Amino acid sequence: MKPKEIRRKILETTYEHRHDDFGIETRQLESILKNVDEKTLHQEIIYLEQKNLVTTKGRFMGKPYLNYSTVAITAWGIDLVEDPDEFGRLFSINIDARQNNFGNITGSNINIDSRYVSQIINEQDDKAQELLKNLNESIKKKDKDTKHKSESHKEKQETSKEKVVAVAEEHKTQVAVNNHGKTNEATKNVKEPLKTGQTQPTAEQKQKQDENKQKKSRGRKM
Repeated sequence: MKPKEIRRKILETTYEHRHDDFGIETRQLESILKNVDEKTLHQEIIYLEQKNLVTTKGRFMGKPYLNYSTVAITAWGIDLVEDPDEFGRLFSINIDARQNNFGNITGSNINIDSRYVSQIINEQDDKAQELLKNLNESIKKKDKDTKHKSESHKEKQETSKEKVVAVAEEHKTQVAVNNHGKTNEATKNVKEPLKTGQTQPTAEQKQKQDENKQKKSRGRKM
């Protein structure tokens, strides 16, 4: 194990025993880090103690290394472990991606082999490309639907306009025929536009016809 890995493990282990009266027993810590020799473990504990992250208690005389009975994490050490970003920055672990057995690395801040990072980036890039493709297709479909609705609305407007023009032309023809008296004697002298299909003057139109006849008759007598 590299020095940072050993220090990280010491801090994590002492943090787990932070509620114990005197921390974790040195022999227990030594058992957990059994792959680390006594001298190296001692040096890393002293290093962390000099950084005020752990403290040792209960000295033994005549023992060169690990000559203390317990190791306890300090308040600063607790704050550091509980800050995952800072803890990960100071005690990151390098793992070679060529190894298949990573074990449980949940919650660990890991610097992975660059080839593995590239693989992750490529996978994420593929997902991003797929997401972008789906988004573009969705936009195109929406534009197509909008265009179809616009064309349909335009066709309806044109159809409605054609109907209005047809009705107007029919009414115009009816007015011309009736007003010029080519087909209907009863309505030939009605100057107002007639309704479609109208063959007889209304009561009001009849009254005006009579008034006009009376005026013409008076004019002749004078």
